[in-house]
Amino acid sequence: MRFFWGQIDVNKKQNNAYADFFFSKNNLSFYFTGKIYSIQNGELINRINMEYLYDLYVQNDINIFNIIIGDYTLCIEDNKKKILYLWQGDFTSSDTLYYRITDDRFIFSISLKKILGDLDIRLINEGVINEFITQGYIIGKQTIVKEIYKWDCSNILKYDFITNSITEIRKEKIVYNSFSQSNTI
Repeated sequence: MRFFWGQIDVNKKQNNAYADFFFSKNNLSFYFTGKIYSIQNGELINRINMEYLYDLYVQNDINIFNIIIGDYTLCIEDNKKKILYLWQGDFTSSDTLYYRITDDRFIFSISLKKILGDLDIRLINEGVINEFITQGYIIGKQTIVKEIYKWDCSNILKYDFITNSITEIRKEKIVYNSFSQSNTI
């Protein structure tokens, strides 16, 4: 079972996150769950090397998301820039990334239950409940719970610590430079 969850409390300036794999160095923290299939060239990657992810980010910044391919969820917390990036590897990802943003908190998880546990009040989103009952899923960003949303896995979620706001970065607009290839990540 995959595990991926985090929260940022704006008032307390406190961040907590948990994932299957973690790496931190030089004000950068990486939280990862899933599998990487390849690095640009189609090679199967058989083990996770979090320090290699760190090196890719340092060399390519946000373009790292065009380089690694797979069924994964990755969070990069850049404390120098006061930004957090969230990304799911591809549109066929087996996980859905959920989030909730309030005046003082940003919470994200691949488990709707984990975010529900954080809510004081759980209100059913009546606008989509019929869609959920008849189809078994909901199209778009809404969920069956008000104030909790699904992230479109084809785009990168960028959270700004200072403004407590999220923006969407379209993946196809990111351009990367060539880099040296390795068979492990």
